[in-house]
Amino acid sequence: MVLVVYASQTSNSLNAATSLCSSLSLPPPLPLDTYIQTLPPTNLLIIILSSYGHGASPLGGRLFRSVLSKPGLNFKNLKFCLLGLGSRDYITFFFNPKFTTLRLIDEGATLIKTPSFDPVKGGVDPECDGVGVADSSGDDQDVVIERWVKYVKDVVVPEFEDKQNVEVEGKEVILEEARRVYEEENGEEVKKQINYGGVRRGLIVIILSIAAKMMMNYMTK
Repeated sequence: MVLVVYASQTSNSLNAATSLCSSLSLPPPLPLDTYIQTLPPTNLLIIILSSYGHGASPLGGRLFRSVLSKPGLNFKNLKFCLLGLGSRDYITFFFNPKFTTLRLIDEGATLIKTPSFDPVKGGVDPECDGVGVADSSGDDQDVVIERWVKYVKDVVVPEFEDKQNVEVEGKEVILEEARRVYEEENGEEVKKQINYGGVRRGLIVIILSIAAKMMMNYMTK
């Protein structure tokens, strides 16, 4: 099964991923954070994502980015291709797609190369040769996305349609790391909510206590 995943802040990556799934009659795309918590077997992972802020991951890919930052993972058996979206008006353009590509390769995954269809403004770092680049600083990002999606549909996917799904070799370790990071990051939010709730309840008790004393004083006068 070919699996499409994404991380999207302004819906551009989501729209591209949805378009690809529709054209291939695949199920809707998964957020990268859902993928890293489940790691379903696949014969090809298609990643569409951008950078956000200072090169961070956009919504739906922050847990994935945190896990991928950890050393000692093993993504052997994973084959993937990637389309990166963004604008060259920002110095952090393509930082997250580049980081994702290089870390997956470092941890044993195989990049299935695709053209960027942007020969004039293309030229991403040599380490990321073979990754799709959709720059929004001009007027042709939608065209670039459409051409990349068509290439993947017509050229890349047919090579994998009949191949057997495989598990990522280091699946158990990666899932455990994803669980640990998720609990660590969300635990802080839970603690804040608990602390806030405790303070709020304490204030309510104090206010009610003061009100009761005022009422008692009024009634005894």
